[in-house]
Amino acid sequence: MLRVTTEALAAALGGVDSLHVAPYDEPAGMSDAFTRRIARNVQDHFAGRSAPDPPGRPSRGHWAVESLVSDLAQQAWALFQTIEAQDGLWATLQTGFIQSEIAGVRADREKNLARRKDVLVGTNQYANPSEPLPPADTTNYGAIYRERAEQLARHRDHDDDPAAHVAALERLGVMLDAPPEEMVGSAVGAALAGATLGEITTPCASMTANGR
Repeated sequence: MLRVTTEALAAALGGVDSLHVAPYDEPAGMSDAFTRRIARNVQDHFAGRSAPDPPGRPSRGHWAVESLVSDLAQQAWALFQTIEAQDGLWATLQTGFIQSEIAGVRADREKNLARRKDVLVGTNQYANPSEPLPPADTTNYGAIYRERAEQLARHRDHDDDPAAHVAALERLGVMLDAPPEEMVGSAVGAALAGATLGEITTPCASMTANGR
């Protein structure tokens, strides 16, 4: 909890546009109501009590922060140029370049954590050796999927305005030709009408594949 709170604060002070604080037991399996409430409280405290969004960026002008930001920007720009030199993002995904870069970073991080070169509080530093292991994840994800599918089917069968629902889903088919400013509105309308996340993201994935 301390780690994700610190990470969330760093993101807020850095001017993040969107923030998701994960429950602390999420890596071990299905989170329960308590851990989800703790995660929500972290964000609520930031929004209502800590005021992490002042008019100006608090870290602006700090040499250490500005130096790190400059280094990050230069490395990111160099990576963008490398990707463009290989015919863009879609081409590098097909050749496996992006995947290999991600795998290399992950391997380096795991090695640094194993050697305590990088600190992960509560895991490789300041761990509690008497802490019991989390219970095994016995969640029946197949049953959850079937239950959600049945709920969705009931929602669509009892829709008060079937014509509006169908029209919203049809808008997903024209998202590829819609101007950018209309895409979010189409997706929101379809979601409110009962469209699934998969139905909404399929046109977006096709658009990305076509380079738009």
